Amino acid sequence: MSKILVQHNAASLALGESPVYLGEPVGEHLEQTAEILMKDPDGKFVTGVWECVPGTLKLDMPAYESCYVLKGVWELTSDEGEVHLLGPGDNFLFPKGWKGTSVIKETVRKVFTVIT
Repeated sequence: MSKILVQHNAASLALGESPVYLGEPVGEHLEQTAEILMKDPDGKFVTGVWECVPGTLKLDMPAYESCYVLKGVWELTSDEGEVHLLGPGDNFLFPKGWKGTSVIKETVRKVFTVIT
């Protein structure tokens, strides 16, 4: 029988798992942490909570990623110039193959699901 997996209070959950890196830093290395709720054995599905300190990352998304922002301010600019300013309560999807720049203006925490 399957069981329900739960991460209580994701907004203040202690993130103790090994770092999960999103993108390539532009400038200094950015501290990124995550707490994985579930990862399938084939690595085609992963979900959890991720946090990153302010800074800039270049992104080239290899999979679909659904995100729900819990805290922080995050600006995403596609290579085509489309800009999105995101904050707490915003829900969005990175399409597979999306490329652009991520500027984390205030430490961001998100709930995410990646599907390849």
